[in-house]
Amino acid sequence: LPAVCGMCVCVACVCCQLMFLCCRLSSTLANKSTQIEIIELCLDLLNAVVCYSSLPTDALLSFVTTLCLSLNIERVARKSLEVMLRLLGTHLGHSAIYTMCTILQERSRGQDALLLRGAVFYISMSLWGVRRVESLELSFGSVLPSVRQAVLSGHTIVVYEVALSLGRLVRCYSAQLHPLEWDLIYAALEAIQLHLSRLQQALVEPAAVPSSSLGQCLRELFASIEEAYEGGQSIGDAERFFSLLEGSTELLPVRSVLTLLSYRSSVICSAEPGWLEPGWLEQLLGFMEKFYRQETRSAIRVEALNFLGRVLAESPASHQSEVLERVALPVLQPVAEDPDGEVRCRAMQLLIHLLGETPKWAEPLLAIISSVLQNGLDKATQCKAEGEEGPKLPASKAAIFGLTQLFKAKLHSSSPVAAKVFHLLVAFLHQHYQQGCFLPTACAMRMNIFNCILSLRANEAGQVGYQESGSVRFSPFFTCCLVPGCETPAASSLSPTLLNYRAAFSAVLVCLEEEREWEVLAGLLHQLQGLLQDRTLTLAGMPDLSSLCQQLCVMAEEQGPHITQLYNLSSKADLAACTYPVLANLCSYPSHLDRKAQHVLVCCLEAGLVGNNAKTCISALEICSLELQATMTRLLPRVLYRLGQVAATPTLARPVLSFLAGLVPICALYSGFVEQQYLSVFGIALPYTNQEKYSSYVVVLAHQVIAMWFVRCRMQYRPTIARFIHKSLAMNLSRGGAGQQGKGGGEGR
Repeated sequence: LPAVCGMCVCVACVCCQLMFLCCRLSSTLANKSTQIEIIELCLDLLNAVVCYSSLPTDALLSFVTTLCLSLNIERVARKSLEVMLRLLGTHLGHSAIYTMCTILQERSRGQDALLLRGAVFYISMSLWGVRRVESLELSFGSVLPSVRQAVLSGHTIVVYEVALSLGRLVRCYSAQLHPLEWDLIYAALEAIQLHLSRLQQALVEPAAVPSSSLGQCLRELFASIEEAYEGGQSIGDAERFFSLLEGSTELLPVRSVLTLLSYRSSVICSAEPGWLEPGWLEQLLGFMEKFYRQETRSAIRVEALNFLGRVLAESPASHQSEVLERVALPVLQPVAEDPDGEVRCRAMQLLIHLLGETPKWAEPLLAIISSVLQNGLDKATQCKAEGEEGPKLPASKAAIFGLTQLFKAKLHSSSPVAAKVFHLLVAFLHQHYQQGCFLPTACAMRMNIFNCILSLRANEAGQVGYQESGSVRFSPFFTCCLVPGCETPAASSLSPTLLNYRAAFSAVLVCLEEEREWEVLAGLLHQLQGLLQDRTLTLAGMPDLSSLCQQLCVMAEEQGPHITQLYNLSSKADLAACTYPVLANLCSYPSHLDRKAQHVLVCCLEAGLVGNNAKTCISALEICSLELQATMTRLLPRVLYRLGQVAATPTLARPVLSFLAGLVPICALYSGFVEQQYLSVFGIALPYTNQEKYSSYVVVLAHQVIAMWFVRCRMQYRPTIARFIHKSLAMNLSRGGAGQQGKGGGEGR
């Protein structure tokens, strides 16, 4: 029996040696051969060895090496994979994984890129791939150091395979990774980033895998980790991950960069009040340099500005000025030249917000805003000169609309920002007309400014307020006049700030002379009606009302050279309808109108009697008879002659009779009347005695007016006037009787 046992041992040893030799020779032949048929036969032999569990441990290294190399041959890759998975499912599975990790760790094998790639693939496929071997009880952390070491080999194809493998691991098992494993993944990612950077800078030899493919793979890997982070899963050291993201922003989609900015903002803004450490401002400036100045994608740059705004809002008051001076202002200073309209708009919103929150920095902030507005006007003027379509000016529009809202908000605070904004808006209006900027977007800006400055009102003390929804709340901090008799009660120890309304009136005159957009002109005329009713504010601006009056009269008579150039004006009657109410309000400023302006005003109102604005003109002439008596004395005969040409309608009955009745007490107006002029007065009033056409009130009022004027006329004219009145009344009565007979004796009025 001992002899038999010894023989068996010898046979077994011989068989083991033969099997080792067979595996080694097959591996060597497969590695060196270039013929696919021979490689396939060698793999079949190795597969048979594994199937019979006859693989010697000493042959494991050569066996694994052959499988790793043959994986890179497309025609035998599938067969190589099947053999490896079968090997990993045996009792030698853990040893095979260890062998592949050793291959990745050994520097002597670092020159064989295909061998390293195969080892990385088999490790990832067997432990976390779609063909995972369940019998392998190994943690991810046990192999990740070796996988990271493979990246250091410097072979792009190996780095690419590692990136793919890590992507599969994160997508499938991110919830099972513990912090140490995340640290190993991040270490591998850092090495991949470094290699990609060197590849893009041509510091490493080009490979079959282009840098764009490696960059895409890295981008997908970052996206998988980001998805896990947003899903609430633990990703280990989040700061380390976002530092990796920050190092590859040029590869990342906008969404990932926005996530990075959101994280940075939340970390900074949630810190304790003493978070400003030495050097932090330089870091913030570097952050804005990278994500705002160097970045080209609009969404990222806008989010960077949002980030800066949140930092300024959350920073301690003691450091806010330092952040503004060293970061915000240098970053936003060149925004006027920025080609990105969306970024300029957001920058304007941020600047206006800072202007409202930090009034002591108003000068540099307003200087930046002003440069943006001027740049927009210059571009519009250049496009107009070259015959091109004008720019949309989104930043200028955002600035103007934001400034008007800020002006309204700051009007009731002691800050002088409101006055500076007011003066900037008025100066911008003048600049508009000087450069002839009549773009549609510029039209909206002018409308907004005029609505803002012409909605102001002042009380008897000179306090300024903003009219909104029919009500006005006056501010004790701003005044429109500092003259004797206009004392502003001080609400504080500070004296009120003066708003220079004279420049605003000057802009109104320029608008009336040069405006080309009917929408703007119509809005201005509508606002002027209400403004002229506020004598304190109107006179505080020391306006040239004579020039205003003459310009409005030219427009009302449709004689202005720019009237024919008005855009969107459907009918010239619309222009007259907007102009005559403003002229009616000017009648109450007799001492501020020179003789020529008064004459032009009355003549214009006289001309308007024969149009659709007769009622407004009659009421205005009634005021003129009280306020402009000298002018009305000369022009009253003309006015009465023109009024006699107006059709006697029920609509005009009361205004006409009221006008005639108002003239009676002012004897100086008609002291020089002759018979014909008295007859024209009765000729105007007598048609309103017809009971068939007019109400009883109008008929009685007409009789009263006739009686009053008859008493006032001279004695020598009364016989002729009496016969004229008798004849006219008789005709009215006869017409009334004929009308009753025609109705079959029906009831009269």
